[in-house]
Amino acid sequence: MSCNCPLSSEICTRQSENRKCLLAAVEQGSDDVLQYLFETLKVGTMEDICRIRNEQGKSFLMVCVEYCRGDILQYALDRMQDRNARRHVLDDTDQNGNTAL
Repeated sequence: MSCNCPLSSEICTRQSENRKCLLAAVEQGSDDVLQYLFETLKVGTMEDICRIRNEQGKSFLMVCVEYCRGDILQYALDRMQDRNARRHVLDDTDQNGNTAL
């Protein structure tokens, strides 16, 4: 699956690839990914930014879905509710005081 965008400024524009990337991120079950998707679902944003980690543990930020499909978001929300171990990582900040997401 070739869905790693090198930097947060990179945008994956192919719909099919975007859907694969989002599903892969959700399947990994990262709390920060699921929490962000949950927040996105509540505000109705049309873009989802997903944090995906590769085998070396490096983080990649990417726009996974330009059109916010309801079934994908619902799947993410269901996974998030099933985990019952959510961490609020949206308040994590980098050295510049910016949020991690």
